[in-house]
Amino acid sequence: MVLNDECLRPKGNDESFVYKSKQIHRDSTRLLHHGLHRRTEFAIRHFAGDVKYDATGFVERNMDRLPTDLLELACSSSNIIIQRRFGKLADAVAEVKKNYRRKRAVATICTKFRTQLSDLMKDIRNSKTRYIRCVKPNGDCLPLITDHDMTMKQLASAGLVTAIMVERETFPSCLPYSVIWDRFNILLPEDFDTSGDMETKAKRLLEFLLEGKEKVVAGEVIAPYACGKTKVFFRSGAQEELDSQRQGIFDTNATIIQNWYRTILLKRKFGKAREASIVIQSFWRMCLAKKLRAAILLAIVRLQCWARCTLAVTSLYRLRRMKAASAIQSRWRAHDKRSELLRFRRAANVIRRNFVATKNRESMSSALSRVVEEAQMDQKAKDFQKKLYAPATYDRDELLEECGITMGYLTRQLSTQRIRSTELGDQANRAREAAALSQAHASAVESSMAASKLEITKLRGSNARLRSHVGEIKAGTVNLKHLIKNMQEAHNDTKRKQRAEYEDMKTSYEDELAAMKRELREVKRQHAAEVEELRGEMMESEERNRREVERLHEELNATEENHTNDLYKMMDALAVQEGSVRSGVGDGGMLRDSSSEEEELRDRLETMKMNNVKAARDLQAILCDKCQREFPPVMELLGLNQYKGGSRNLQVD
Repeated sequence: MVLNDECLRPKGNDESFVYKSKQIHRDSTRLLHHGLHRRTEFAIRHFAGDVKYDATGFVERNMDRLPTDLLELACSSSNIIIQRRFGKLADAVAEVKKNYRRKRAVATICTKFRTQLSDLMKDIRNSKTRYIRCVKPNGDCLPLITDHDMTMKQLASAGLVTAIMVERETFPSCLPYSVIWDRFNILLPEDFDTSGDMETKAKRLLEFLLEGKEKVVAGEVIAPYACGKTKVFFRSGAQEELDSQRQGIFDTNATIIQNWYRTILLKRKFGKAREASIVIQSFWRMCLAKKLRAAILLAIVRLQCWARCTLAVTSLYRLRRMKAASAIQSRWRAHDKRSELLRFRRAANVIRRNFVATKNRESMSSALSRVVEEAQMDQKAKDFQKKLYAPATYDRDELLEECGITMGYLTRQLSTQRIRSTELGDQANRAREAAALSQAHASAVESSMAASKLEITKLRGSNARLRSHVGEIKAGTVNLKHLIKNMQEAHNDTKRKQRAEYEDMKTSYEDELAAMKRELREVKRQHAAEVEELRGEMMESEERNRREVERLHEELNATEENHTNDLYKMMDALAVQEGSVRSGVGDGGMLRDSSSEEEELRDRLETMKMNNVKAARDLQAILCDKCQREFPPVMELLGLNQYKGGSRNLQVD
């Protein structure tokens, strides 16, 4: 009422709302005044503890108006209280519309509630709902400190224990038909009838698996489960029995799979070890083959080097010998040609001398005839001179004739002398030319002889060097033969050593392989022993877990009984308070307060449900893995979504 009045006031604000509330309820023990720091803060002492509120934004958020159709519907109600109350509210709204103009359009409370509700229902349909209950561990807000009394008081005020007891006494868990079939069909035999829809198959499955699990209480047969429209509700221990059978099958199959997997791992390990040994052997053989090949290649290269060297030296010797032979042959051919030239020259000289002698003989005969003729002519000239100096006893004609003869003779003699002088000049020139040629030829022959002597000297030195080099080559060839023989012996020794090493390595690898086989057999025996030991330990652990689960169930039942009494007391107190609230409905001014208390009561019930979930989760956290597998999920165990009503009238949806 105070907040509505403050909202209807033109200049209403949060501070005036807090001030008026404190003034109106200043005598109430529920309203606290200490520990407040701002003018918009106020504190209320609730059942579970003190809560401090900040009223900032209360007035602004409460300014939303109800829709006109809802106001008209409420005003036309047959209930006088509702009609009167909403009539006043409609008048106030009409008055506000006249005097107050909002600056911006906002959504109404109904619109917001409808939108939020649709979003919430969409999220619920698309997810699996869980509730979380927040418990304040201590009043000082310190970490790692828990006030037991304060915590238990909050749990008791939330109604968590009573809700758990109620759930445990009826059907603590539920599952849809499809989940039941998918989860427990592995427990069925192979010839099980799987015809029909999902609900029929699930019911037939439960009848088969839970046959003989009924309990007789006070002459009434109680089945371990109850079938609904979409889900099956299990009593305490029924789903745990099915989960235990299912987990047993899983454990057996897991053990078989583990055995096969370990066998496969050992086979793979043995195969890898075998492959590794083969790879090592092949690698070692490859290394030996590479070393042998490198040694053979080195020996071959050395042999080729020495062979090429020998061939080169032999070729050099042959070339030098051929060069010397060519020089000797050329000199010999030159000497032969020179000898032939000398023979030809001697023959030419002989021929020339013979020719000259012949020519001289001819010239001598002609000269002799000429001498005879000249002598006759001289005689005639003497006779003619005598006649000249003698007294002229001759005729003139005879003298003229004799003078003509003498003149002709003298003319012929003169021409002959001229020809002879010309021939003598030519002979002298030819003699001089021949002398020059002979002198040049003699000098050429002398120089050729000197060059031949030098070449012969060089050839003698070259022959001496070639003889010494041939001796060195022969010695190198002998050394090369000894070296090849030594290398062959070393190669044979290395080959024998490598063969011995290979035999030793082969023996060692065979010994290692035999040792690995023995080790594998020993590992298999140890594995079998470990499997037996683990099986025994698993059975002992299952027995211990079973005893622990039974003990925890007993403790849980005892705790539930204790908390049930507390929750019943609290629900009775809430019922009494609810009755008192309903009895005071006649006052229209208190209708809004009673509805708020009813909302608070619903919040408490929701808090109790969330605390119930929290306690179940804490209980699940302290269980071992085996117990957790047998312990159903928390929400399936509690099933708070399927119940409504108070502690006295729980109903199944």
